[in-house]
Amino acid sequence: MRVKLTDLLDDLELDPELLPLPEAKRPTRARTERLVLQRLGISRRRVRSAGRTLLAAVLAALLSLGAVAGVLGLRALSRADLGVTQPEKIPEYTEYEAASQDAGARLVSSFCAGKRLIAYVELADVTQDMAHAYREAMETYGLSLWSCRAKPYSVWAEALTYDESLQTALLRVELYTYEALEPGEVTIELCFDSQENGHETAGEVFATVTVPVLPSEALQAAPELSVPSDFLKASAVIGSLTLDAGTLRLTLQAPTLDSYLNARGDGALDTLVKGYFGQDTENPTELDAQVAYRRSWNGALNELFADAALKFADGTQTPLSALFENSACFFSASLSETRDELGLYTFEAALSTPVALADVQAIEIAGQKIPFAD
Repeated sequence: MRVKLTDLLDDLELDPELLPLPEAKRPTRARTERLVLQRLGISRRRVRSAGRTLLAAVLAALLSLGAVAGVLGLRALSRADLGVTQPEKIPEYTEYEAASQDAGARLVSSFCAGKRLIAYVELADVTQDMAHAYREAMETYGLSLWSCRAKPYSVWAEALTYDESLQTALLRVELYTYEALEPGEVTIELCFDSQENGHETAGEVFATVTVPVLPSEALQAAPELSVPSDFLKASAVIGSLTLDAGTLRLTLQAPTLDSYLNARGDGALDTLVKGYFGQDTENPTELDAQVAYRRSWNGALNELFADAALKFADGTQTPLSALFENSACFFSASLSETRDELGLYTFEAALSTPVALADVQAIEIAGQKIPFAD
């Protein structure tokens, strides 16, 4: 198989301030998931299937009570979507009162931990035509016509519910940064776009909402745990683990790519690239080798964590595979923190359900119990 330029660009980060490029529109979660799984030949699964099952049950119950439009109903929906059953145990999760907010866009609740911010926003004056257009775009193309702007962050949104009688919609808005969010607030502009044959056209600002960014805690561990790679026939070491309420992050110290290739002699670069991408790869480059090397360690981590679990103070444990948001590939590289030239890699795995850090005691990996420290 050929190595496409677009595949290599997936691993390249550009500083927008250094290039005079127009601001790109970030694809929605649903579209990204659909396209990636389609290319990998994997059947599409709802990433947050457990949360969505609970959401459907809550929605059915609220509809039967006629309470969807109420504050308590929207809070219940946001809790169900996020997977929060005991909000008092998740200080990173906050619910807001309606009285002090703009009637056009009302912040129902938010979850803020590390680099992630998820906000649930109720929008007024959402017409039936808008709801129909949104539903059609999602079902046909996997596109969310709700788009967001909150420079310099990456933001996307999806509609969870629509109340036809009140013309209100509940949106899940998710924001991600390359650095931990600083306490303060983020102002998000919500736009409703149009589409024709899967091609989106940006719309005007429909509403604006301000989301508080609150401090969040994290647990630390230094396991010094070996990570073997059967493909590379080499080992690396997990130097540190960080767990916040929404993400597991780790640093991996591996042999540098240069030392790895030098130890294997002439032809090692071709062997690595063709072994990873396919024997018909033409003219392998050092960039190809960097991508193959980093992704191979990513794969080794996914194998190592297949049976990992969080252990709690009450003696119970939860498999991490049930918590990871991406069930097909747990970890992804944090390229802004990775130092290829040093063999130092940072990987992150988003959690589909917030974790109550106060209850977490340790993590078990490959049969080894590793305690966390505050």
